[in-house]
Amino acid sequence: MKTALVIERFDRRLGGAAQWTHQFAQWLLLQGCQVHILAREFGEAELSLTIEPHFLPGGRSPFLFAKAVERYLPKISPNITHDMGDSWSGNVFQPHYGSRLANRERNNARRPKWQQGLRQQIIRRLPRYQHIDQFVAHQYASHQRIYVALSKMVARDLQRYHDVPPHLIQIVPNGVDTERFSPKSCFQHRSRIRNYLKISDHEVLLLFVAHNFQLKGLPNLLRAHRTLIQQGCPVRLVVCGGRHLRGPFPKTVVDESVWILGPVEDTVPFYAAADIYVHPTYYDACSLVVLEAMACGLPAITTTWNGAGELISNGREGFIIPNPNDTDLLVQHLMTLLHPAQRQTMGLEARKLMENHSTDHNFRQFWEIYEKFLATRSRAA
Repeated sequence: MKTALVIERFDRRLGGAAQWTHQFAQWLLLQGCQVHILAREFGEAELSLTIEPHFLPGGRSPFLFAKAVERYLPKISPNITHDMGDSWSGNVFQPHYGSRLANRERNNARRPKWQQGLRQQIIRRLPRYQHIDQFVAHQYASHQRIYVALSKMVARDLQRYHDVPPHLIQIVPNGVDTERFSPKSCFQHRSRIRNYLKISDHEVLLLFVAHNFQLKGLPNLLRAHRTLIQQGCPVRLVVCGGRHLRGPFPKTVVDESVWILGPVEDTVPFYAAADIYVHPTYYDACSLVVLEAMACGLPAITTTWNGAGELISNGREGFIIPNPNDTDLLVQHLMTLLHPAQRQTMGLEARKLMENHSTDHNFRQFWEIYEKFLATRSRAA
């Protein structure tokens, strides 16, 4: 099978969509597929794969890359074109970020009430957002493709914001490499990282991994952490990520109880060092970092605005917070998890859950989608 994967920036260091696409490309190669990647940027690790890379132009306007994809695809004539959310030419459209419009609305929800209405009015008038809305409308204009939602939340958003008919939507949650992200692979790193950061055995380490700190709820986590410190709780917080954070490792912020490390090459050592993963996000289609943390045996705290939370039974593998702004509830759940026995029980359940959501299972679901689409197209012909 000749497949074309479309993603504007194919570099797994960017996380999320790029990381998933890298793993999926490797899996397709193992199935004997010819894998073409259409992107405007490639990472070094991606170019080392036995793929067929196609460098396409792009720029500030999303239309530039999308139009380049549209013009270039006939040269390849793939059996399947799988778009990660960056154009409008795919047979399979999988917006890893969820709905752009829902994302924008939830991004606004993190602002103070008095700002939200004003912000909405400004956005309606700005040419930049009008341009993006035109692009998004073009992406969802076709009813001849399969739309893949990473969660039920995203499926609802595709119907609500983009009028996608329900029968065209397939729900496929993210999967995790359960061998790379596992308690076994973490074991060798725990003492080394905790010693490096001078974290004592009795201290409970909270972990947060993201690039967009505001949207993913870091300010709320910092407030909750400060409350715990004021109550005398032995907690520390490590923050990994932040696209614009570069410099020597590590950095401290506020005091020595919070470390801001910037982007890290490998998150496994930090999952190993941590005791609780916290992700109080305002919007996530299906957060990979939450699933990775649970695969490593960490209990996770996230929100109902994270599609990954749909896999969690509240109070079993972790906790789900209805409102990201509810710092009191976040503190309450963190207090519960300060007890080692509670963390261990929930961490074991988290690992057990993720064993049923491996990348192999995830990728086979896409293979079935491919086969179903090709069979339907063959009958129509």
